Amino acid sequence: MNESVQSRGHASIKVKKVKGHAIAAMMEAGLVEPEDKDGNDWADAAAGKGTDKFSRLATMARKFSLRNERYRKLMASIHKFIITMLKVHKEEEEIRKKQRDPFDNKEYAKQHVAKRLEYADEEG
Repeated sequence: MNESVQSRGHASIKVKKVKGHAIAAMMEAGLVEPEDKDGNDWADAAAGKGTDKFSRLATMARKFSLRNERYRKLMASIHKFIITMLKVHKEEEEIRKKQRDPFDNKEYAKQHVAKRLEYADEEG
């Protein structure tokens, strides 16, 4: 709007305060001109359309925000479950380790190699 005013010159426009939400009685009393009421009604309609569009956008944003919050809670729950399972697994592994080698002699770590079969060397 500022560019339009500058291109035409400041004398080309007239700005005045108009009573908003004027009623027919105000026009009859001469308090409001019919063209001012029409202009104000047009501005109100345009503002209503803008509000409707913003309202739909705000509703959509709110829905996505709630959806994102539910997803965040789901992921937090999944992470908590995974961490709990890893801790339980580690505890159970420690119990199995103690059962295999109660005195921590590292016996379970030794590799047992099978004895070579003698009949495999025989010909015949």
